[in-house]
Amino acid sequence: GAVQPNPKAAPKPASRFNWAKATLSPQTPITDNVSFGPNFRRFMTQQIGPGFTCTSEFMAWVKAHPGHTLQAAIDHWHTLAARHQDPAFKRPIAPMNMYNQYMRDFLAHYPDKGPADARHFWLLKKQQPTTNGRVQFAPADVQLT
Repeated sequence: GAVQPNPKAAPKPASRFNWAKATLSPQTPITDNVSFGPNFRRFMTQQIGPGFTCTSEFMAWVKAHPGHTLQAAIDHWHTLAARHQDPAFKRPIAPMNMYNQYMRDFLAHYPDKGPADARHFWLLKKQQPTTNGRVQFAPADVQLT
């Protein structure tokens, strides 16, 4: 019996660039093993300023663009940050963050209720069986006891 490779396993990075110890510059190319540790965050804060935050949306963009430079990442961060000036903008919530999505959806549907109410119904809802393992808001959740 030969061991079959896990089809869901991510391929091993080809790059050996050391993101933790390297001196970063705007010309540094993004590699397939990019790391968002203290060295990366310190560099980005120096380039962007104290308002820099390393959001999941930004990290996903960086990981999806090996070969681009850190200057391209800086430019993209500014593009993402500019959207925050729009009062209607809501940062996307990653699918794995079911709790955050539930809270947002609950509070949008019931503006007269607060976060404590949303948490209460989240706790009740996540105890309910699901067909796909996902906990999603439904207006009828307020009837759970």
